[in-house]
Amino acid sequence: MNIKESIINFVEVELQDNVTAYYTKNYPSLAIPKMEVSFGQKYAKVINNTTVWGFVDLSNGDLLKAASWRTPAKHSRGNILNGTAQYTARGPAYLK
Repeated sequence: MNIKESIINFVEVELQDNVTAYYTKNYPSLAIPKMEVSFGQKYAKVINNTTVWGFVDLSNGDLLKAASWRTPAKHSRGNILNGTAQYTARGPAYLK
């Protein structure tokens, strides 16, 4: 499986399940947002309706918090390929 397939699988299966469970438990009257992925040259942008949920580095699979619509924050929040990614339904975890 290549990096793009891994990212699509992460977003459509693992992340979407997490978001669905979160909204079902905490906000049952709201519509559950659909997580989508858009690929650029260096990063894959994970989009939640009209906001950026986070970025995934295409070179190594690192999960990055969004600094803006176009750019990720500098420090990794784990890696989606080896299962160390730290995130919630709202986005990648803050650094501690």
